[in-house]
Amino acid sequence: MKINNLEINKKEKSTVEIKGEIDVADFEIAREAAVAKLSEHLELDGFRKGKAPKDMVIKKLGDQIILEEMAQITLSKAYPQIVTENKIDAIGYPQISITKLAAGNPLGFSILTAVIPEVALPDYKSISKNVLKNAEKAEVKEEEYESFIKQIRRAKAHDDFHKANPDVKGHDHPETKDEDLPELDMEYLKTLGNFSDMKDFETKIREDILRDKEFKAKEKNRLALIEAIEKETKIEVPEILITSEIEKMVARMKDDIGKMGLKYEDYLKSLGKSEDDIRNNFKGDAEKRAKVQMIVGEIAVKENLRPDAGKVKEEVRKVMEAYKDADERNAKMYIENVLVNEEVFKFLEEQK
Repeated sequence: MKINNLEINKKEKSTVEIKGEIDVADFEIAREAAVAKLSEHLELDGFRKGKAPKDMVIKKLGDQIILEEMAQITLSKAYPQIVTENKIDAIGYPQISITKLAAGNPLGFSILTAVIPEVALPDYKSISKNVLKNAEKAEVKEEEYESFIKQIRRAKAHDDFHKANPDVKGHDHPETKDEDLPELDMEYLKTLGNFSDMKDFETKIREDILRDKEFKAKEKNRLALIEAIEKETKIEVPEILITSEIEKMVARMKDDIGKMGLKYEDYLKSLGKSEDDIRNNFKGDAEKRAKVQMIVGEIAVKENLRPDAGKVKEEVRKVMEAYKDADERNAKMYIENVLVNEEVFKFLEEQK
């Protein structure tokens, strides 16, 4: 791909600005792909979705929408080429702006991207050893098991009451004292799972409780590990990465609010805050997340830690099957990032 008038300027906080123009011939190559992609979701009378003739699709969409899609396709190919050819150690998602967009003309663009800053790591192996000396160990205490069994007995009391009183709805029933809770029997336990006898039930319940505690202990220990390393690491976090993390946090919050059946705007009103207030509140945590991600990435490079290529391929396949419209390249980047993180934490946990 031919790129003209290319300018690469270093900015503050480990950021690089890239400006240039995509040759008109290379830009026009994307037209057919843009029309095909846009037509996939277009419904026209008399035609199945995605099956309308090309000329009708173009007429329906208009040139501007097609040009915008062409620009996205072209720049998604141009950006990796630019950073590779110019040896730009880009990280995170770039901020891409279109500066010139017209049929029969070169595509003008401006890209702001973060580059890998110098990460002055401490002795993370020694730090890990010290943290792991006090690592929380998972074990099932007898009172925890008894408490769990009591919950099941209380559920049985509830079920027994409603069987005897079918006209009573919902959770309305007299509170049963602990000493009056019914004992568990195999008939009831078989409604809860595949248990061969009472001993099998107890074994599996204890194993379930232990698995849950092991997961929580692992997460707590990993947090302690990375916080101890982060505290001793010297690094200047690019603003673009902080902004990227804020966007992820806001998107996740909007999704959670939507799942509760609430409107985001109404939620903000109830708090008496604007979205800018929310973003400002997130900034500290966002900077820490970005810093942690760079620390993990630097450790991965130093220790030559890479995810298994076969596992990456399989996980990407699962994502693309579940989300048909997902961008495969972005899915691969995400999966690789998750798996690299796991490799780094496993490495740190081995420093006992």
